[in-house]
Amino acid sequence: MNLRSIFLFISISCSLVSFAQVKNTIGSKSKWKDYKLNDTLLVSQYRLDLNRKYWGAAVASREQYLYGKFEARIKPAKGSGMVASLFTFHDVSIPLEGNGAKAWNEIDFEFLGKSPDTVKMTTILQGPTYYSNDLRVPFDVSEDFHTYTFEWTPEYVAWFIDGVEYQRQHGDHIKKLAHPSSVHINFWAVDSTVKGWGTWSNKNLNANVIVDYFKYYEY
Repeated sequence: MNLRSIFLFISISCSLVSFAQVKNTIGSKSKWKDYKLNDTLLVSQYRLDLNRKYWGAAVASREQYLYGKFEARIKPAKGSGMVASLFTFHDVSIPLEGNGAKAWNEIDFEFLGKSPDTVKMTTILQGPTYYSNDLRVPFDVSEDFHTYTFEWTPEYVAWFIDGVEYQRQHGDHIKKLAHPSSVHINFWAVDSTVKGWGTWSNKNLNANVIVDYFKYYEY
């Protein structure tokens, strides 16, 4: 089966510069079943701080996915006050069927521009409650492409970089990651309400995050 792949270029600037192009590639063989992604993607733009005229960009799947392997080859940006992410997200504004309760489910790779030798690997539940590790990596993530993958199953979530496992989470909180989620890739400027991203500088304008491809394998 052919696997749908996304080529994505995202930029922070005074006006949004963003595009996404869908192309066919052949998926590699693995224990995971290749899944054909929907051709239609939702491309969004965000102004995180209304006091500035800077925009970030994101691309999200219109479809929802429950479990699987999520992989992207990414070259993040370097610079304080910026974050790029690959993540799944269950929309907490949508009540769950049956009891009307809401449940935040999220699995993240995050790349803070101020710390290009560190990758954040996180799961988030309603509250929100964060289960997160900031892991040092033996390279500068902004200097070249690397392959970032996470496996989401009912028993565990595991994060890989270039095929090497860096973190695995088990436990009761993983069992609560049980709701279909959309897939997102974003690049955002700092919001004044967010702590830990660093201080924004105008020198960051026209910084780029480049995503060579995205792949999803069905569980």
